[in-house]
Amino acid sequence: MSDAPTPSSATPRTPGFGRNALVVTAGAMIANIAAYLVHLPASRWLGPELYGEFAALLSVQLIAAVPTLALQAVVARDRTLGASQEHLRRIGWKVAAGLAVAVAVLAWPVSAALSTSMVTAVAAMASAPALAVFSVELGLMQAAGRFVRFSVFSALAGIGKSVPAIAVLAATGHVAPTLAAEAAGVVAVFALARWTAGRAAPEAAHEGRPSAHPRVADVVRASQVQLALIALTTTDLLVARAVLDPVDAGNYALGSIATKVAFWLPAAVATVLFPQMADPASHARARRLALTVVGGVGLALCLGAFAVTPVVPIVVGEDYAPVAGWLWLFTALGALQSVIQVLLLAGIAAHRTREAGVAWIGVALVAGAPLLAATGAAGSAVRDALSVTTLATWTGLSLVVTAVVAGLALRPAAARSARP
Repeated sequence: MSDAPTPSSATPRTPGFGRNALVVTAGAMIANIAAYLVHLPASRWLGPELYGEFAALLSVQLIAAVPTLALQAVVARDRTLGASQEHLRRIGWKVAAGLAVAVAVLAWPVSAALSTSMVTAVAAMASAPALAVFSVELGLMQAAGRFVRFSVFSALAGIGKSVPAIAVLAATGHVAPTLAAEAAGVVAVFALARWTAGRAAPEAAHEGRPSAHPRVADVVRASQVQLALIALTTTDLLVARAVLDPVDAGNYALGSIATKVAFWLPAAVATVLFPQMADPASHARARRLALTVVGGVGLALCLGAFAVTPVVPIVVGEDYAPVAGWLWLFTALGALQSVIQVLLLAGIAAHRTREAGVAWIGVALVAGAPLLAATGAAGSAVRDALSVTTLATWTGLSLVVTAVVAGLALRPAAARSARP
């Protein structure tokens, strides 16, 4: 007899998969554009020194938000399996309280490390608790298959952070109030999401006993998976800064823009199919569909990058000329990262966060060999021999190994138990 949790009969389906994916992509695109728009006035109005501080604090903000990404996934998964909305919201408030304590504890180390004030450090991380309770609302929308609403509030979250921040930056010219305005914007969007959820028609009650009893510990376990994914998608850039000469490191950073596009474009696929991956009855099929679509999009993007190679410097500038011929390779890195993301999210959906920890193998591979070689006895010779393409090729091979290992470790339970 299987010990897999039995899904509720009210488990939502996602008819109109293509439409939902496009809707979610549109919301994410608006949010990302809004986030990037902050950098344009900030770089002009703050000057190089303060902008450097601002950019570093935004990186801290990204790390502080990792538990909120995990919380959204846990809420979407366990709501699909029958957990009550009230219980999931209580989990959200507990995570928010934990993050508030973490902000208080980490404010001094962050301020010391980045040579900024305690007030500025707190302002940078203050949005994390608000994002936690907001992520619960997004997870509930995701589990219910309300992807139009999900997309709207994803976009509003980006706009709600950016517009107040730009306004306060224009008025004050200081980093701390600008970051505090971002946090206030998140609180406002959460309040709107909660208010509209209260006015919406109630969902049908789940039949039978819920098969999910989430705890804060589930969010912690899922957080290490999300952290591994973030590390896997950023480590190669850090390694490039460490082992390549400044010009090559800059060229690598230019090429990595194609990596980010190829990673980000198909992200909505996993978002839309996640509730189905959380249902044991449809997990294998949804996982297979997500991998097929993401892999197909990645292949199309690689072919497109190869086809447009001759015109890239003309369209986007001569800065891309050194890496124009290798954009297909950087695009392939993003496509591989997308495949790994699907595998890791499928692991979270199936309560297999321990196995999903294999993603750290990829981080070790991407960083380990280049850093060890460049700092060893033959370090200077290795650094001279390293190039943009050799580092990108090594990163690609590391991602292939990671995808294969993750695919085997996280294959559906029926496949794991099958014997020839």
